[in-house]
Amino acid sequence: MALSPELESFLQEIESSYPFTYLAKSKIQTKADSFTDMVWLKDSDGKYVIVNDKYATHMSLKTGQMEGRPEKNFIPHYIYEFYSSLEKYLRDSLTVATLITDKVKGVQVEQLHEIIEIPLLDLENNPCCNWDCPTNKYL
Repeated sequence: MALSPELESFLQEIESSYPFTYLAKSKIQTKADSFTDMVWLKDSDGKYVIVNDKYATHMSLKTGQMEGRPEKNFIPHYIYEFYSSLEKYLRDSLTVATLITDKVKGVQVEQLHEIIEIPLLDLENNPCCNWDCPTNKYL
């Protein structure tokens, strides 16, 4: 799977600056909010580190209500278990996965979405970054 240069640069920036200083987090938050797609980054404990406005709005929340809190607080338990298992496998195997779905984290979307699950590793192999790309090609 080929990533766009913009996404590749963004992911490298996250990997090179995690764990974030306040300034680095602000810079990455601004970049995440500039994407037209949903973006969220979780740490190895499943807490949201970065949530862009589009994803927070999709979940009927604001970024400040989600960041620093576990994903399991916002989605049904069975969906949380599915994603937790998938993300653990991806981190352990350093594999990327894509999901084609009409629900993002259990919330219906108007068109099919391709969710690209990308494990990003710091020096301690911690965070998992999840990238969402809406697409029409599967309709």
